Amino acid sequence: MRKGIVAIAIVAVLLGGAWIADSSVRAAEESEAATQVAAALGAAEGTTSVQLGGFPFSASYLTKSVPQASLEVASFPTTIAGTQVTVTDLRLTTGAVTTGPDSLTAQAVSGRASMSYQDLSNVVGLPITSGGQNRLQLQYSVALFGTELSAEVSAVPQVDPATHTLALTDPQVSIVGFDLPSAAVQQVVDSVVKPLDLTLPYGLNLVGFEPHADQVTIVFAADSMTVPIQR
Repeated sequence: MRKGIVAIAIVAVLLGGAWIADSSVRAAEESEAATQVAAALGAAEGTTSVQLGGFPFSASYLTKSVPQASLEVASFPTTIAGTQVTVTDLRLTTGAVTTGPDSLTAQAVSGRASMSYQDLSNVVGLPITSGGQNRLQLQYSVALFGTELSAEVSAVPQVDPATHTLALTDPQVSIVGFDLPSAAVQQVVDSVVKPLDLTLPYGLNLVGFEPHADQVTIVFAADSMTVPIQR
């Protein structure tokens, strides 16, 4: 019955007189897609919106594919580098999207999302805060001269897309309670300042990282992404 209604909508659109019919089919599918994506991501009801491209859209419904789509999610839990975090303000655009029986595959994916410094700290296993001026402030525990010391490192994050890691460039080190010679400071840098693992879910590639005063923004992309869906 539903396919028959869709077929009628296609004919009407091709005859040039039923934009409203096609639009209603699009709205219904966008609503269903938003519900399925929210369920797959574990997002709260009403926090996800989906926009689907293609005209006439009714034809896209029959082929189970659209030429492009966009997705916005206010907040949802996910895993980064094996650690559960809460992602906020997800904005994602895609090329062609195809729906299968239990999954959705999108091409040419790009987007951005944010998370708190606390979640970032949990992912990398180090206390991290904003260092101001696009820098991160990290705290390390280091052994130097036979003594366990607290080191504060300010560094500029730089993405290495090939390894899904975040390099810490231009590090500036201070040892709490000590005035160390430059050679000792360099020893601290060489021993503890390592790239941060930010492996993203769904095969997404880390391509950008923006530190802000109260959160960080991760920029990602992928040639293709597949997400399981619930019907």
